[in-house]
Amino acid sequence: LGRKTAPATSIVIVAAGALVSTLEDVDEEVSAGQMCGESAALTKARRASTVACAADGPAQVYVLGSIALAALPAELKLELCLLSMRYMSHRLDHVANRIWETRCVSI
Repeated sequence: LGRKTAPATSIVIVAAGALVSTLEDVDEEVSAGQMCGESAALTKARRASTVACAADGPAQVYVLGSIALAALPAELKLELCLLSMRYMSHRLDHVANRIWETRCVSI
């Protein structure tokens, strides 16, 4: 669905099944109800990880592409940005908790 360092042109929302986001040698599951690519797509950055369908089966995803993003009214763009910030905060909490539990920081 997306390769690391490729231009981010869409936001992917997982409706069913799961995706795998790979950053360096670490795989993280993106399961139903979660999204990926939102931060890079909203800031017009490059993708930070490679995302593919999980090995255990197909996934149903919804893709909000660049044309659809550009066509959103300003109020919905703001809501999408706020949702992205909340979601990013949740993911960073997950990483911070892992660092706390293992008492180490990956280099």
